[in-house]
Amino acid sequence: TINLEKDNINFGNYTRMLFQKLIVHMMIFENKDSAYKIADFSHKLYPQDLYLMFYMYFIRIRKLKEEIHGTLREMLGSYIILDKEKSYDYNFRDTQLLEILLAELNTLDGNIEMREKILTTIDDSEALRLWETLGTEV
Repeated sequence: TINLEKDNINFGNYTRMLFQKLIVHMMIFENKDSAYKIADFSHKLYPQDLYLMFYMYFIRIRKLKEEIHGTLREMLGSYIILDKEKSYDYNFRDTQLLEILLAELNTLDGNIEMREKILTTIDDSEALRLWETLGTEV
């Protein structure tokens, strides 16, 4: 774990650049959590530094994309093993509500072609209304 405190830093002419290099080093070695902590901390010290701002948001966006992709895989796995017939008997409806979520996750994951394939199979008007409330552009 990284413990960053302003009092523990010896500031000089190259401190900003050292932070930048350390962040890149952490990202190369897939230590995103530490890289984000350093980027966030150093950006607060140097709020005008575009590189530090870039690294902070770049790492955050990458983490969000990984979370979206992981959620998509997890939900897809749950959907695949779901007994659709039992689910219909239990809920008195088919799985199109879940398919709306799969379409949204594919949109967020950048897979527009798959989203379109999913949406063309949905004929449940309630599910389609929910799709519209997600505010996702079609």
